[in-house]
Amino acid sequence: MTTPVSAPKIEAETDVKVIPPVKVEMNIPMTINYPNLEALDTLCKSIVGKKIVLTANFNGRSLPIMNPNLVGDLLEDIFFPFYKEECPDFEEGPKQESPDFFGHEKQFQFEQKVFYESPGFDISNFTSLIHQISKSGGLIRKLFKTKYLVYEYGIDESAFVIKNFWMLNIWNLPTYGKTYPISMQVKKKMWYNIRPGTKASWIDSSKTPHMFLDNLLKCINQCSHLEDKESLKSSILTQIEEAKLQGFL
Repeated sequence: MTTPVSAPKIEAETDVKVIPPVKVEMNIPMTINYPNLEALDTLCKSIVGKKIVLTANFNGRSLPIMNPNLVGDLLEDIFFPFYKEECPDFEEGPKQESPDFFGHEKQFQFEQKVFYESPGFDISNFTSLIHQISKSGGLIRKLFKTKYLVYEYGIDESAFVIKNFWMLNIWNLPTYGKTYPISMQVKKKMWYNIRPGTKASWIDSSKTPHMFLDNLLKCINQCSHLEDKESLKSSILTQIEEAKLQGFL
């Protein structure tokens, strides 16, 4: 009988000192911010430079895991205890579904994304996103109460190394106005997933929630296989007006 494969192990420092949260001036109401946002951001930035050694114990042997295809899912499990320690209200999301994590009694959501060399992850499934934000409260939840925790990693001998970290909003990630209104994965004329632009484009200060929503509505018009377009657009426009009334837009 073989020995079951044990959970991967991480070699990383855990005695991270976190700077107390400070108030940050923003153009949108502070009430929409996750209360432990600064502490979470500080913790995530402290992971940059750390090495992660993944191993599997099998049949009495410890075997290194160096497959980049496994890193994304494994890092969610590896980082969660550290998130939870710093932010006690943190909760894991449903497996294989969105979001990856919740915060503050599920009022806030967090999506963790990782990439090697160039960002090629999925921001969101296109049709799923359209239906999410068309539902009551969905637009505010996805645009203003969801953060993307994005890590870039490299490979150093037998370890993965965290090279960079970004905490972003959904509108920071894509590019706009090129082949499609929002950068998109399209196969055989089917619009599948919204894809990120280059790392440099993420800090483009001209990107705004309005830009994202305007281009998303253009995507709805242009997408040939999306059903019930007028109803979806009407619902999203209603959500936009509600966001304006509540001070989000």
